[in-house]
Amino acid sequence: MAHHYRNSIPAFFVFCTVLPVQAEFPNLELSPRVIGEEVTQPGYPNSNAIAFNVGEASLYPAVSLRAGSNDNLFSEVDESGATESTQLTLSPRLDYIATGAKQTVWLGYLGDYGQHADASQADYQDHRLSVISHTAFDSRRRLDLEASVAQSHQSIGTARTFNFSAAEIDALDEVDSFRTSKLSAAFSFGNPSIKGELVGGLGAGSIAFNSNETATAQYDRDFSIVWSKLYYRLSPRMRVVGGLAQRKFDYDRAYAVDGRKRDSTTTTVSAGVVREISDLWYGQLAISNRSQDFDDAALEDNDGVLIDAKLFWLWKSYSRFELGLAEQEFE
Repeated sequence: MAHHYRNSIPAFFVFCTVLPVQAEFPNLELSPRVIGEEVTQPGYPNSNAIAFNVGEASLYPAVSLRAGSNDNLFSEVDESGATESTQLTLSPRLDYIATGAKQTVWLGYLGDYGQHADASQADYQDHRLSVISHTAFDSRRRLDLEASVAQSHQSIGTARTFNFSAAEIDALDEVDSFRTSKLSAAFSFGNPSIKGELVGGLGAGSIAFNSNETATAQYDRDFSIVWSKLYYRLSPRMRVVGGLAQRKFDYDRAYAVDGRKRDSTTTTVSAGVVREISDLWYGQLAISNRSQDFDDAALEDNDGVLIDAKLFWLWKSYSRFELGLAEQEFE
């Protein structure tokens, strides 16, 4: 079965550039992300993006190149023999956006290709193709539809390889990669800029591994998501956010190699607040309770409280400074 572990992320400083979007950013409400969608999650093009007119639509090409180093690439518990490697990552991107009076159609491709100098088995080729339709019927009612196909990977030293020995890791030729397909829809009622908004949605898809298949085929599964969110503005500078989401995983092979049934249901209840301290400062705090219940009574259910806190300083019109503290759980 998949390993579940909690990762506490210490406070960190992030400097990034924030630019106004080319057109008014649609108030998109898409389904909660599932495994593999964290890396290749598309973002709307900003005002400085290179654009080419294609009829009534615009085409936005972009590419980024990143270089870095990791002194414990495979997350080995005994760091005395940890593998160190430099990494070069290429991320091409292409967005096609057509905007009408009430509807926006966004077709996007995003890649993420990693190459390691001293550990080729950690190389990966991730990419995501998605089409999103946003329809604003009026100032209160909106409908979002999304279809996506993504190729993603699980880094060696996580998930299935979490408890691998150094010798087992060295024997691997490649990371565990998988394809995720998803269809989702969300309907929004209300206007968050005035008072509040209620959103409800559902999604369904599948996760199918396509590398190291002798060992990974047992993790292929279907999933479904039902979720809702509530936004409510208490004052001009403060709003509260509440959420409820339920995910179901249904494995193609109902029983793992140890004979246990791994199908599960995960329920997450969250509450948070966003506070604008001034025109330059704002903060947000969210607390969520995540409960995973396995169909097999012999498996131990997971239950825990997660916290996410961030403070933002909009110190320039095109830049921000961010301080964050978060706790996350991964499947």
